[in-house]
Amino acid sequence: MWSDNLPKALEYSKPVLDCVGDPVFILDRQYRNVFVNKALCEKSGIPLERWLGRTAQELFPKEQADIFMEDARQVFETGKQSVKEEQATDAYGNVHTIETTKTVYKDATGEQYLIGVLREITENKAAEEALKESEHRYRLLAENATDVISVLTLDLTYKYVSPSVKQAWGFSPEELIDQPISHNMTAESLEFVVSAIREDLEREEGETVDPDRGKVLELEMIRKDGSTMWVEVKASFLHSDNGDPIEIMGIARDITERKRMEEVLRRSELQLSQAMDLADIVYWEYDPVENVQIFNDAFYAFYGTTAEREGGYRMTGEEYRKRFVHPDDQPGVLETVQRILAENITGPLPPIEHRVVRRDGKVRHTVVLATNVMDASGRLIRRYGVNQDITKRKEVEEELRSREHELEKKSFDLQEVNSALKVLLKHRDEDKSTLENAIHTNVRELIVPYIERLKNTQMSDVQKTYVGIVESGLNEIISPFLHKLGAAYSHFTKTEIQIANLIRAGKGSKQIAELLNISEGTVEVHRNNIRKKLGLKHKTVNLQAHLLSL
Repeated sequence: MWSDNLPKALEYSKPVLDCVGDPVFILDRQYRNVFVNKALCEKSGIPLERWLGRTAQELFPKEQADIFMEDARQVFETGKQSVKEEQATDAYGNVHTIETTKTVYKDATGEQYLIGVLREITENKAAEEALKESEHRYRLLAENATDVISVLTLDLTYKYVSPSVKQAWGFSPEELIDQPISHNMTAESLEFVVSAIREDLEREEGETVDPDRGKVLELEMIRKDGSTMWVEVKASFLHSDNGDPIEIMGIARDITERKRMEEVLRRSELQLSQAMDLADIVYWEYDPVENVQIFNDAFYAFYGTTAEREGGYRMTGEEYRKRFVHPDDQPGVLETVQRILAENITGPLPPIEHRVVRRDGKVRHTVVLATNVMDASGRLIRRYGVNQDITKRKEVEEELRSREHELEKKSFDLQEVNSALKVLLKHRDEDKSTLENAIHTNVRELIVPYIERLKNTQMSDVQKTYVGIVESGLNEIISPFLHKLGAAYSHFTKTEIQIANLIRAGKGSKQIAELLNISEGTVEVHRNNIRKKLGLKHKTVNLQAHLLSL
């Protein structure tokens, strides 16, 4: 796409200019086309051989050609850049509205050329009214989609900058031309560029290299408003006629949003990695085409090994089982895997738990979680999975089982002790009942008859009273009263029990005083204590009647 009249300095820029999506042409001082890029040939429908060496008057209708030639003449004479809307008819007779940017380029020898960039705006003109309502959105889209073309000297000074720089960076071309790139590039990126250029220049001097080669750099630029942006620059050297690099041409595309998303992704991956580390989770994939599982360094670290030791990051499922699955678990794991795979499940698969043996001999427990990704026909295209170390959970479960077993044993032992206590209590009650029966029989048969005989003898009143007390006492011994009293009112003193027994027998305070050889006042004190302990204080309940009810 080059004429023989074009200097080699521009001829070497062919790879860069052919990458530009907009049509580009170069005219010599006689207004003849000495270069057109692929985009211009494709969009005009005019083949390359018709372009080269011809003027606009030979290619387009007279009215269109005259306007184009007049504008080109003014650009050559004034040296000022021109941006105009023009009409152009393609090879099929279609008329297009185009925005043409023309600027003069002077090579190292002083020869002038006109570089033109065309942009199709036919549809934009037709939809201009509709686009006014979304002008702001359109402007942002245009800025993000616009590449900036620049030519730098070897000392990194701007020699040419395309008009798109105004929208992209906020500078006009005139504000950047003859300025060093440090004017709108961060110090870190400048250091990176200088190093890259020095390296490439050393390669130029030391070896035979492809003159059309390019380099892709990601650089942080400074906009006119002071904000920064990231650009991807495709750069290549422009060479003199003798092949020496004399200038640098670059195409810069705004990748700020891409860099932001990459940073968000990097942080997300870091957070995910940290979360997986905390949860003892490692990641793997399965490639059904090659029938191999794909691991990574973190996965191998989980097993106490390395990729170098295992011979790489890929191995079959069978090899994985042989190397890492506990020998006792291998048959069960194989059977489970075959059963699950036979179901051809889309999405998450049932979890599989098994033991693994690390390279250091330690046995760990793991659970395998995986999901299948199928194509539209139901064919497996990828399986993604994770292995999680659940050894601590298993140890806790085992400890819980051990404690449950221990509790069950203790519960059984307690039940045995309880049964034994019940037997002992039953025996005690039986012994108590036997003893009570024996006492009752002995009193009735051995003592009561003599009391009856004594009552029939000649006795004084005092003797009769004492005999009555003895008889009453013996009757109480063989009655349930004292048992009830002892069980319900064990907090009575010995004297209170004696007085309560006499009150129950119908004795008054005076009689009780005489019988117990204490004062009548002392008897009254004990009566009050008995009422208090029985909960009868401040009540009109008869004490004798209450005691008889017990």
